[in-house]
Amino acid sequence: MMDRSTVPTANTPFGYICRRCSRCCRHKHIQLDPYEVARLARAKGESTTQFREAWTVDGQGTTLRQKEDGTCVFLGPQGCEVHADRPLVCRLYPLGRHFRKDGFEYFSISEGHPLTAGEYNKSGTIADYLEAQGTKPFITAGFPMVLLCVSKTWCHG
Repeated sequence: MMDRSTVPTANTPFGYICRRCSRCCRHKHIQLDPYEVARLARAKGESTTQFREAWTVDGQGTTLRQKEDGTCVFLGPQGCEVHADRPLVCRLYPLGRHFRKDGFEYFSISEGHPLTAGEYNKSGTIADYLEAQGTKPFITAGFPMVLLCVSKTWCHG
């Protein structure tokens, strides 16, 4: 059993300043939910069907494609081409968001790419960071999936 006092939670001191070096946009498995597909499709001026076919693995709309070199399909010369509508997992970086079977939410903090230009600090809390990254509508839209995962009726593992 995980000791709640030893894992990062929303109140844990944390800060990260992204310098947009784009090193986090390489060799990542970016899963999407329907809300993210809809936002990204709108940003690209496409229907969700067009978006899924053009930008996701196997046209299923669950995972973003990568370019041949392993970079995100939306990483351009000036950085993320869909930054305002980027998926939740991109907004969370360098955090991972997890749930125990009892619904307890906790986070992991990745070390990031060894050459990242990003800066870790403790200028606020994880909750502050989530707010600054505009995660609320993504978290709200994805909450039914979280409930399904926690209840074990949908997710595995």
